[in-house]
This record gives sequence, C-alpha cells and structure tokens, in this order.
Amino acid sequence: MVNRHGTSLETRPLLCQLCGQHVWADPVAMPFRDGQFDSVTCLDLLAFVHDDQETIFELARIVKPGGKLIVRVPNESPTAGFDAFNLCRYLADSTHVGSRPPETDELGWRRHFRKREIAAMLESAGLRVVESRTTGTGLPELFQLSAMIGFRWLQRSEKRYQKAHIIIDRAREIDYRIRTPGFGFSQTIFAVRD
Repeated sequence: MVNRHGTSLETRPLLCQLCGQHVWADPVAMPFRDGQFDSVTCLDLLAFVHDDQETIFELARIVKPGGKLIVRVPNESPTAGFDAFNLCRYLADSTHVGSRPPETDELGWRRHFRKREIAAMLESAGLRVVESRTTGTGLPELFQLSAMIGFRWLQRSEKRYQKAHIIIDRAREIDYRIRTPGFGFSQTIFAVRD
C-alpha cells in the first residue's frame, strides 16, 4: 500500500541475522524474548523505518541488562548532500521519469540524524551511550547514485543494479573505516543497557 506521497502505509519486515540464519521480523515487534541477546548491531536501518523511536525501544528490549547495542545511521553533516537515495528521489520527482528508490518506500526519504538526536532516542529507551564516532567520506554514495541512475532510471535492470551493489557495498565497508571526526557521512553509536 502506498499513499499519495509515494510512501508505504505499512511497516516492512526487517531481515535479522542470528548465528548465520536469517529471520524476518517486524522492527517494532520482534519475535525474541526480553533480554535475549548480549549484543545487537543495527546498521543503516533507522534511516528507512517509519518509527525509529519504537524500533530503538524494541532493540533495547531484546538486549539483556549490561548488553550492548551498536547503531549506525547516516550523519546529518555537510556530506549528507551526497545521499544517493535522496538524490535519486529528487531526480525521479523533478523529471517524472523512472521510479523512486524502493528502499525509501517507508519514509519517502533516507533520514540523517544529529548526534544528540540519536543519543536522546537511545537514552529514552534505557540505554547509556558510551561512545560515538563519525566515519566515511560519502564517496561511495556517488557510485550508488551512478548505479541507481544507470540501472534503475535510464535502463531498468535490477539484476545489473544488484551486481553493481556488491562492489558499492565493498567500497562502503572501506569508507566506514575512515574516521572523520564530526563531519563523516555515518555515525556509529555504542550504547549499553543499564
């Protein structure tokens, strides 16, 4: 279901990986016991979900007391303008050609977070932030945008897009290792459940 603004009216399931196995779960109603996990890592999800605060509450619920939650989100910084998903959305909307990125269906846009904003959400869920770092230059976003324009906008080929995405993901992983204090494309927050 899509509303007139091009966003989904339903919450999409989240793909969780547990000991090498995959489980689909509702991001605000996960099928896990309270305090089931010593550690939970949530990479690049909160930028795409309707209710980021409820998702954080749910992630906090499944972390055991003393356990840790690692969250990576796009940073609200000067490099946020490189965001391929949002640039592709602008392109599709302004030209009326091609479709909007399906990854952004739930919100319409890929959100970027301020450090204090994400820290406040984690703290309201009973988590204590112990470390925060910004990383990445945002350059892989330009590769992402090129692939989206080439294989989703000009010549539609999801298969070619997925092949290109493998290379883009590798470039992102290298980029995430580059520390860029304060202005990086991504921020990673390490929190502990008290």
